[in-house]
Amino acid sequence: MKPITDINELRRIELEILDHVARFCDERGIKWFLIGGTLIGAVRHKGFVPWDDDIDIGMLRPDYERFVREFPDGGTCELRTAERGSYMYPFAKIIDTRTGIVEESQTAKNLGVWIDVFPFDGAPAKDYCPSLTKKWKRIKQYIFTRNLPVSGKGRRLIRKLGIWATLPCRLLPNNWAALKLKKIATRHSVSDSPYIGILVWGYGLREIIPRQAFDGIDFVEFEGRRMPAMSGWDLYLSTVYGDYMTPPPPEKRKSTHHFKAWWK
Repeated sequence: MKPITDINELRRIELEILDHVARFCDERGIKWFLIGGTLIGAVRHKGFVPWDDDIDIGMLRPDYERFVREFPDGGTCELRTAERGSYMYPFAKIIDTRTGIVEESQTAKNLGVWIDVFPFDGAPAKDYCPSLTKKWKRIKQYIFTRNLPVSGKGRRLIRKLGIWATLPCRLLPNNWAALKLKKIATRHSVSDSPYIGILVWGYGLREIIPRQAFDGIDFVEFEGRRMPAMSGWDLYLSTVYGDYMTPPPPEKRKSTHHFKAWWK
């Protein structure tokens, strides 16, 4: 195995995955758009945030469901999602099967270098159901407890909690929490809801914005590519990040992802 330690090599692999997904979606009329730090990078830097190393895209729930159903198995790009097996997260990853990767804080298996695909769901109000936030936090904590590794940082935490404290979480299927979060998040359809946001992960209620922000598509430049963004991208970024055009102070310009990657 050959380690992947150069951030530019990692980015090149991720861009190949993004190009593959873009072709697939565009050929089938599946709407998608850049989100999160990837969208900030496009708007502020016309590419990756200089200290970042991942790609996030989003889809409204109906397009996301089509994507999950229709994305083909096999080849160098493969889909990982709770609907298709024991994958633990309530959003999808598209991985490069020529690579392997492991996160320091998790035991997710059968992964490679990836891009994330997040579903956006409908909400009846901006402050949609505080109890949703509580359930979201509890189930998300279950996901992390369920998948604590028995070595490294996870092992130290398990020693503090006691192996018996984490055992009940490990007895349920790996995708149980992801499917539970999906059930909660899809109570209101996208088409009938005045607000839309990522309800299964991310920033929770902070990420819910008026549906008008998704009525159209703008295009932004990302690493020399013309990429789609929701028409209300400024509202989205301002709501989630505040003054997104001002970079953080130098001491905070670090990647939040910690993993080891390699060529198989």
